[in-house]
Amino acid sequence: MSPVSKKRKGAGKGSGRSRSGPGAAALPEWAQRAGYVTPPVAGIRPPANPGVTAPAEVQIIDRHCQIWQAYTEGGFSGTCIAAVRCLIPALRDYGIEAEPLVVYGQVAWSDEQWVELGSRTPKWESDTWWTGHLVLWIPAMGRIVDPTVYQANRRGMPTTITRALVFSIGSLDLMETAGVNKDGALVQYERVIGADMSWFDRDHADREAIEDALRILRSAVSDSLGSKADRKSGWMETATHPPLVEALRLRGLISAT
Repeated sequence: MSPVSKKRKGAGKGSGRSRSGPGAAALPEWAQRAGYVTPPVAGIRPPANPGVTAPAEVQIIDRHCQIWQAYTEGGFSGTCIAAVRCLIPALRDYGIEAEPLVVYGQVAWSDEQWVELGSRTPKWESDTWWTGHLVLWIPAMGRIVDPTVYQANRRGMPTTITRALVFSIGSLDLMETAGVNKDGALVQYERVIGADMSWFDRDHADREAIEDALRILRSAVSDSLGSKADRKSGWMETATHPPLVEALRLRGLISAT
């Protein structure tokens, strides 16, 4: 999907393409079917009981995704490129190396109620609209992260996809063999082999907007993880991924030993 439109801190919620603003009429018909970013309903908060929650590594990833979702709340949800561009360097700050991965996905509530994510043959329909879907692949952890899976939301579906999806597959070879339950729907992905990604690292029209979003994301993550509630809960002390442990120590978020 398309990159996020230019947005400055304090300019209000949403991506720069409002539902009724100047950019709305420019959306392709396929893009108009997508929804808008919903707030992360659980809120951005530390886990209540570290003993029964996801590993600290997943919590760190999910926190980044929650803050991205809060930043784009109310805007057009098809911002997978912008999300991936921002999250790769933001996660690297915490020792988590991620790569962009082109996928085709389906989110199904029933045999009759399902939505596609991206395309098996993604292409650029214009200079700013791409029909594919990007997620993150974290090789060292064997995890897929879809920060914008909620773009599958449609009116009339039984449930709402509330936030990002982080799940373990171990190897990309196993990607097509399993589905993931998410908020009452079954999410399945296929890796799009041979997709042209030469454009990903090139300079792009929304470079300033992405840099601005990354700056805000980094600041918000730092403030969030440094909160009294997170420090008191101690969940970051359970991290085991060595680069993450080192990054947390350098930031004074966990003990030095």
